[in-house]
Amino acid sequence: MPIISADATLAIEPQKLCLYAPLIRAHAGTILPVTGIFPRELSLKYGEAELVTWERAYAAAPGVPKTAHKYERGLVEIWAGSPGATGAAKLAARGAQASGAGLVRLIVDPSIYPLVAPACSGVMAAPGPAEDGRFTPDAVLLGPGWGKSEDRARILENCLRLEEQGTPLVLDADAIALAKGMAFHGNAILTPHIGEFAAWSGLPKDEILNCPIRALRDFSTKAKAVILLKSHVMYVASPDGRIGVIDGMNPVLAAGGSGDVLAGFCSSIAARWRAGALKSGAYGGFDAYACARAAGALLIRASKSVAGKFADPEEIAQAASLIAGAAWLEE
Repeated sequence: MPIISADATLAIEPQKLCLYAPLIRAHAGTILPVTGIFPRELSLKYGEAELVTWERAYAAAPGVPKTAHKYERGLVEIWAGSPGATGAAKLAARGAQASGAGLVRLIVDPSIYPLVAPACSGVMAAPGPAEDGRFTPDAVLLGPGWGKSEDRARILENCLRLEEQGTPLVLDADAIALAKGMAFHGNAILTPHIGEFAAWSGLPKDEILNCPIRALRDFSTKAKAVILLKSHVMYVASPDGRIGVIDGMNPVLAAGGSGDVLAGFCSSIAARWRAGALKSGAYGGFDAYACARAAGALLIRASKSVAGKFADPEEIAQAASLIAGAAWLEE
């Protein structure tokens, strides 16, 4: 169909999903919802996907009560980094801190440990493999700047057993490539960008950019995992059929490191969810879809607060810490 470039597009609710397809989105300009035309129940029934806002997303994620201690906020274990990619490990850990983790344990190669540890501040850095048995993670993040060697694949296999037992598992970057063809158990979140999803799924990039929903639903169902697709418009797909669209359109995020921060957000929110579920006995309480959409919405909201300049991803994490604290810390 012909595409008309516009400064603004009036969209009668339920808003048309085609406006948010990555290949189309820039042509729509500012999308302005037109409400009150159809009854709300009909809009909800026939809407193709959920248009995610930060206000809606954070309200579905667990908060932090005044009486909480660090373990109630969740312990995040991160396996990341390699020679030449130490920044990815540090940014993932910073993202987990900024979104509320009570304890972040960063495991890196012994060769880069002397470089990473002095810059870790409150993060517990350890040379890997670190299986000392002192800590049981509430969520595990694998992949930022990690590499794809055989030892990485073995670690992924071990973490898959944790995921089967209910521990949230977040896979980013190299870990997604290592997980090609794997099936999970409903507690995993994958955070690929378009290129990574194309390589993982075997689909052409243009097909994904033109209409990502069909592919995301298909592969989310096959893998039994939530997929958070990173682009100038984000998509969240759940194996149960839920689809969320997070409108972005902020070039601040078009920089290396923002995805590592996002992966940290996912792992932190997941850990808090898991820790709360274990405390209450609600072992099936973790909602990977709601977790991913909260993390994605937090990244978009934080990026808007540093818009208009070339920002370091660390600045995005810092902005997110204020936004997340206002949302989730009990006053």
